[in-house]
Amino acid sequence: MKYVRPLILCTVFLFCITGKAQIQISERIQKSSVASENDVSLYFIDFWATWCGPCINASKYLTVLQQQYPNDLHIVSLSQENSTIVKNFLKKHKLQLTAAIDNEGETFKKYNIHSLPYGVLLNANGAKIWEGHPADLKAYDVKKYLKRYQTRANFEDFFKVLSFETPVEEVYSPKKDFEFVELFEVLNEGLQINEDGEFVELKGRLGEILAYGWKVNVNQIEIPDTYNKYYKFYAKKNSRSYRNLPEIIVKRLKLKTKTKKILGDVYALNMKSANLWDTFQIDWEDNPTRYLIGDADIKADNVSVNDMAYTLGKVLEKPVIVVGLIDTEKLHDWDIHYKYYDLMVSSLYDNYGIKLQKDKTEFTNYIITKKAP
Repeated sequence: MKYVRPLILCTVFLFCITGKAQIQISERIQKSSVASENDVSLYFIDFWATWCGPCINASKYLTVLQQQYPNDLHIVSLSQENSTIVKNFLKKHKLQLTAAIDNEGETFKKYNIHSLPYGVLLNANGAKIWEGHPADLKAYDVKKYLKRYQTRANFEDFFKVLSFETPVEEVYSPKKDFEFVELFEVLNEGLQINEDGEFVELKGRLGEILAYGWKVNVNQIEIPDTYNKYYKFYAKKNSRSYRNLPEIIVKRLKLKTKTKKILGDVYALNMKSANLWDTFQIDWEDNPTRYLIGDADIKADNVSVNDMAYTLGKVLEKPVIVVGLIDTEKLHDWDIHYKYYDLMVSSLYDNYGIKLQKDKTEFTNYIITKKAP
């Protein structure tokens, strides 16, 4: 019996050691100006990238959340990008959260991250207790988890910094109003839009980029796999190339476009009695990113009707057409629910006087083929 007590103590000691999380990061490039480094109950990993528009607005939301729980919650914004790119971005945008790099992608792989923004909430032992879009983690959720999980851990014990030599990568500045390059390595599926600076940078499959240019659903683009390659395009804002982006792209790639009318299911936005918000309802200052897209809602600052219809079509995965409005390029602020159809109908009508209905009508499909020599 004399050996039982030491064995129990040893077991408890080992549990304490193995209970400590070792979340891997390659480099910590910025400390939080808000969160405590010591004895924190919850750690939130915010998976993001500088090119991810919704990620930037999500970080603003997370900053407010961090300020509410500075001693109990520590938020870490984790990117797979080159640290030089992220550091340059942080100089411009003054992110207040801890920022780190995951060069080898170990933590991205561990939590199976395939879309951004995305977040994972962990307790002090490293157990995942919540995951989803960062904007969907509410203050009352944090409060609930703080009551449930009392164990605390220091930042240095929770995160393991891997040894990694970061290569220097220069940020490219276009020399012409329109430039493009074909990319042969696909790092992130999905369209990536970066509107920072005087150029708009678009990265993704050709079909997705053309859908963005025409402000239609990607399913309205008919393009053979042979031509649906992965590209990066630069277009100077307010230039002729930007205003006629899809036509310029098709011409430069020596392709051609044919349109045809398709009868199918759509969401119709009837604007005949609309009373739209002005641009003073939401103010994200000079942030070039205009959207915050959660699992149920879209918030937008200074966005045209055409842009909003395009974005709504993306999340609904169906064509969205606008009826009864002449000026579809005038800018407005938006706060739209989209997850539940009945709630979406009522909120659009109550907030903006927009009548939404499911309809079967004709819409345009764009057929991309090779131009004859």
